[in-house]
Amino acid sequence: MMEEIVAALAALKQATDIAKGINALNVDFEVKTKTSELLSVIIDLQHSMLELQGRFGDLQGENEELKSEVSRLRLSASARDTLQFKEKMYWKEGDSVPFCPVCLENEQKQIHLTGPHREEDLMYFHCEVCGNNIFK
Repeated sequence: MMEEIVAALAALKQATDIAKGINALNVDFEVKTKTSELLSVIIDLQHSMLELQGRFGDLQGENEELKSEVSRLRLSASARDTLQFKEKMYWKEGDSVPFCPVCLENEQKQIHLTGPHREEDLMYFHCEVCGNNIFK
């Protein structure tokens, strides 16, 4: 797409040069008037093409960001599929440390909890990221 825009800009430049050459010839007033009108239209087209070129660049950047986000979400979803929710926390098979349900569900981040901690007769796990305590 970018190549087509560059080619169109080059063609417009060439048309501008031709129109300027015609305008410089010793021809009647009507031809010069029409040539001036043509130059005005070409300049408008050049301006539009430059705006399109800028917008195309913006869209390419946005597209790359969206592709990255989709990839991150797919990875997050597939990683989350390997977790099991039990005892108010997420657990991964083969991992003895649970993951924070708040961080996983709100931020899609797998954050290990610390603990278990004991306070009197209560046992809980703590998330160092969000500060949440999950009591057993």
